[in-house]
Amino acid sequence: AVAFGGCDPVEWVKSGRAEVGRYLVRHSGRSFMFASRENVEAFKSSPERFMPGTPAARNVASSR
Repeated sequence: AVAFGGCDPVEWVKSGRAEVGRYLVRHSGRSFMFASRENVEAFKSSPERFMPGTPAARNVASSR
């Protein structure tokens, strides 16, 4: 299953919007979707900021 219901966690942190992703990235055995390549790069540079269990990520999960 894709984390966050397929929504882009980086976009949520940046804009507060739950946007469905188009780009798939696997990290630590999980799949994440991102709305833009820019967001993929932001995630890759600091994945711990967007991983499930962080305050920002909990807000993504609860918005779905």
